[in-house]
Amino acid sequence: MFTQIIMCVNLVIVVLVKLKVLSCRTGYAVAAGHFPHPNGKVVAAGAPRINGTVILLSLEDGSLKKYQEILGTQLGAYFGAVLCLMDLNSDGMDDLLVGAPQYTEIRDEGRVYVYISNAGKMQETTQLAGSHAYNAHFGTAIESLGDINDDGFQDVAIGAPQEDDFHGVVYIYQGDDGGIVPHYSQKIFGRKISTRLKMFGQSISGGKDMDGNGYNDLTVGSFADAVVLLRSREIQIISATVHLPSFTKRIPQACVENGVSMICLNMTVCFKKLKGTGTTVLEYTLQENVDTNHQPRLGFPGQPKVVRCLVNRLVLRDGSSSCRRHMGIVQVRLYVGSKI
Repeated sequence: MFTQIIMCVNLVIVVLVKLKVLSCRTGYAVAAGHFPHPNGKVVAAGAPRINGTVILLSLEDGSLKKYQEILGTQLGAYFGAVLCLMDLNSDGMDDLLVGAPQYTEIRDEGRVYVYISNAGKMQETTQLAGSHAYNAHFGTAIESLGDINDDGFQDVAIGAPQEDDFHGVVYIYQGDDGGIVPHYSQKIFGRKISTRLKMFGQSISGGKDMDGNGYNDLTVGSFADAVVLLRSREIQIISATVHLPSFTKRIPQACVENGVSMICLNMTVCFKKLKGTGTTVLEYTLQENVDTNHQPRLGFPGQPKVVRCLVNRLVLRDGSSSCRRHMGIVQVRLYVGSKI
């Protein structure tokens, strides 16, 4: 039996917490946050040996007290080797991500367990696994990025440094009101940045705006005597409207395309930049959205025949709007007295 000690230091206060565990290396990883209420203070300590354990300690009246214990389920997965406390669902209380980089189905694919604060406890809701890649060690590093996609929820980066033949990969996941979107939004390959990068994603630091564009950036360490700075792009918000005639009447001068009667109608497509700076080149596609069980009737003039979708582009600048006018063709299947 070994005694593990965790120290909470606040300039003048030193709190020692002694936890008697079976040589599980308690304190191998630590994180601090707000839980079980927005003003509460909690410390998470990882003990990754054997099946792995995470111990939550609440700071009350200057003392750390054991609040909750979370147990790993797989021997040797190193559950608790990496911890991250962050508010994923924007409820004012931090949630917990626990790395188990040696979690194995075939060999050391790695896994990250997501616990959402609910009713005063951390409750498991999701398990993240990246691409389930062989020997990836997914979950070796976990870092809060802040809200990089401007949707009101914090996002997270997770390293898998041995994936892709030890070149390494970093995954980006998005927070949402349920906690976290279970499929990654971006997969960043170290070898696509530089073929000499090895173990890209072994360490990660985020949450800082390095280039002053208002969005947090990401710094990634590797075993190639190199540090990679990944800069977040500015979010562009653009509104789109399509204006159609309120009534189209079939007249003798209707269009004829390849010998088939058609009705022509003019439509106007408008775009406006609501957020974002600089010049934006926007490519858009117009296409009828109908039940796939029915043959679409709307098309656009093309050579040698009517096409079902139209691709065009335009340029938007700060706060500007731009409109384009297009002619649509509606194929007519008429019976006497029928309506379009």
